[in-house]
Amino acid sequence: MKRMKWMLPALMTLLLAGAGPAVTGCNKLEDTGRAGAPRYICPMDRDVVQDKPGNCPKCAMKLVEKRAPAFP
Repeated sequence: MKRMKWMLPALMTLLLAGAGPAVTGCNKLEDTGRAGAPRYICPMDRDVVQDKPGNCPKCAMKLVEKRAPAFP
């Protein structure tokens, strides 16, 4: 019974801490360009974002157009 006194608050704390990033929508790939302008990203190196098609400067893969999110 003593174990149950601290187990429920500990479980709730872990659940809330884990839900934080999901609720805040932490996403490093935010669109920083002009509204409506196409953005091209590298499928391998997600930090490479350009406003025109071409090749990735890191791995030389062809950049692909970034799709708009399914919901705003």
